[in-house]
Amino acid sequence: MQPAQFPAAKTVWAILFLAAFVAALNYLAWSLIGVSPPAPDVVSRVNGVTYAPYARSDAPWVRHDPATQTIAADMQQLSAITHHIRTYSAAQFPELPELAARHGIDLTLGAWLDKDWGSNDREIKALLSQAAIHSNIKRVIVGNETILKQSLTVQQLSEHLRLVRSQTRLPVSTAEPWHIWIKHPELADQVDFITIHLLPYWEGVGLATAVDESFERMARVRTRFPGKEIVIGEIGYPSRGDSIKRAQPSPAAQAAFVRQFVEKAAVEKLNYFLIEAYDQPWKQTEEGRAGAYWGLYDAARQPKFAFSGAVVPDTYWRIKALGSSALGFVFLLYFLTRFANLSRLARTTFAFAAQGTVSVATVVVTLPLLHYMWAGDWLMLAILLPTSIMMVAILLAHLFEFVELFWKGSLRRRFKAMPLPRDAKQPFVSIHLACCNEPPAMVIATIESLCALQYRNFEVIVIDNNTASPALWQPVHDFVASLPSHFKFIHLPTWPGYKAGALNYALEQADPRAEVVAVVDADYVVRTDWLSALVGYFSDPKVGIVQAPQAHRDWG
Repeated sequence: MQPAQFPAAKTVWAILFLAAFVAALNYLAWSLIGVSPPAPDVVSRVNGVTYAPYARSDAPWVRHDPATQTIAADMQQLSAITHHIRTYSAAQFPELPELAARHGIDLTLGAWLDKDWGSNDREIKALLSQAAIHSNIKRVIVGNETILKQSLTVQQLSEHLRLVRSQTRLPVSTAEPWHIWIKHPELADQVDFITIHLLPYWEGVGLATAVDESFERMARVRTRFPGKEIVIGEIGYPSRGDSIKRAQPSPAAQAAFVRQFVEKAAVEKLNYFLIEAYDQPWKQTEEGRAGAYWGLYDAARQPKFAFSGAVVPDTYWRIKALGSSALGFVFLLYFLTRFANLSRLARTTFAFAAQGTVSVATVVVTLPLLHYMWAGDWLMLAILLPTSIMMVAILLAHLFEFVELFWKGSLRRRFKAMPLPRDAKQPFVSIHLACCNEPPAMVIATIESLCALQYRNFEVIVIDNNTASPALWQPVHDFVASLPSHFKFIHLPTWPGYKAGALNYALEQADPRAEVVAVVDADYVVRTDWLSALVGYFSDPKVGIVQAPQAHRDWG
């Protein structure tokens, strides 16, 4: 392709304006993407949050537990928003009560129970020991969703509860989703207060009604157990994860739910714990994708949203908007200057579509910023990213081809028929038609179109390879036999190389006078001026191949 001439100054200014205009609109579109759900400003402190100290690469089954200084830093950070946290294990982090006390944080201490009775004994001993020592432990919770997960029976859990209640003066409870308390009311006789979990996401409740339905669930438990104190042990909404019915997690949905709930809970003076302080990526293995994204802070200890001001659907939108706009501007400025011959409509259409493609690619490339990626995820990304880049390049190439051809006057060069001068000698052309297991009538139609060519100096070699059935190749043979001698038919019962092998064989059979080789497919019907209109291009010694325009016949 020859380089384009540099466009006139007027055209350059028009291109510059268009590229800048499209980039500005792209930035505006990014700022308007997603409708921010309504959320009140929260002026009161959060009553409480659930807490597990695991960071990005930590997990309960990993021997390396979070360091003491990590927990201390967490307590300092959390003390800015709450004075009460709930934990799930007493044995795993024995230093936590003292660290929390240094920052004025009270604890609702948990003992983790499962099917391992030895582990259960260690948890309960640790809970009782710490509850007797640390004055900032105000309540204890024995077991977390053990009935829901069928880790223990109601009778087994009740035995643990009775044991703990007999050895501490602190209020004792166990934590279960609200419906488990309704289903097993006998549990209420074993606790001093009822700890319920209200997680509308898992019930498929959308943001619009999530807070109201959570309060309705709590009201049902309160009605069922009058006189019992109700503590909400977990309530929240994930910022990422798969949709469940009407529940569609997002950063904006999480921010709106938490702010709406905290404001309403403050009015009703509820005792609650938001789930949770920090994102826990390890939970993806147990709870699916949403399990990693319940935190008020991400795993790097950065706040995921503000408790006042507008709810921002995407905290990275400015970076993405600026990056995609800048990239789109540079690309369009270069491309449209190089192809300044495009008509105004073609240029504008390509500019908007190309900028849109760049923005979509920006969304795809920045996905790792929004998710906790593991080694397998990075490997797949490394495989898919080059493929995605190729797809974008192909898309832009097809887009350019479309606008160049759709609007007249956009082509830099237009090719037309180039017949030989009247007094020029026609070069001898050897036409090769390869077929294999083709319908005879279709091949014969192609040969008939070659018979009608407005050209005198040519031969036709029809070469059929690897067609076993005589019913397919014999009619073609008979038809060619009825034509003049410059039409030849060759049948190769078995031949290697498929179509390429057949065409290579045809080259060996071509007339020595042949200066040009022409190839047609078995389903082509050529125009009568096919050769006469194109053979003139070979007068230029730089031309080695000519591709004729083509379209499906009977396409309508």
